[in-house]
Amino acid sequence: MKWSYPVVALAAILLGVPSASAQTSAAQAPAQSASPTVISWFGEATTGVAIAHRTGGEIAGEAGARVWKNLDASLEVGWFSDAANSERARLATPLTDYLSATTGQPASAKVTLPSLYGILNGRWVFEGQHRYRPYGLFGLGIARVSPHTKFNLNGTDITGSIEQYGLTLGNDLDGATTHFALNVGAGVLVPYGNWYGHAGYRLTTIFTDHGTSPVNRINFGVGRRF
Repeated sequence: MKWSYPVVALAAILLGVPSASAQTSAAQAPAQSASPTVISWFGEATTGVAIAHRTGGEIAGEAGARVWKNLDASLEVGWFSDAANSERARLATPLTDYLSATTGQPASAKVTLPSLYGILNGRWVFEGQHRYRPYGLFGLGIARVSPHTKFNLNGTDITGSIEQYGLTLGNDLDGATTHFALNVGAGVLVPYGNWYGHAGYRLTTIFTDHGTSPVNRINFGVGRRF
């Protein structure tokens, strides 16, 4: 019937309007792209566990900038409570043997190696649409190690009076020296607004006069990105 043609045409127009409108909205909506983890520069603080011959703690701060594509350059400064390796831990054994032989009493010693370090790092971040951004890291720097040795004789701390027993400690057991340090690691960054969370593993090796002191670090931190 002739009157049905205008009705069919009107219905087609009405049904087509929402579809066209949806297509227009979809075309106008910009594609969402995740911002890079570091736009210009960043700063963060971390803490965690440092494992060498024994398990200790660590604190560190790091600041840097995005220098090329996904590459960040940074300066990391931190402190280990004990970076002593097994060789360093045994250095006091001849002294405790001497104390036992000359006094006739049981003697023991504990050598720790608190260390302050500064390392220049290069960090490549695998950016993308995903929320979690993995990275790999390599760095070179120096570490200032300060060995401390605690002596016990028959259960009594004699560290402050060790010279009375005819012993003088060298820099390997009581002093401070500076050495080359190497940093390698990997982790993940999780941006959240202008902030980000950080979890990672780093192996910091200090090349001392008594062998290398590798420190396995499991750390967590919070940073600010700009």
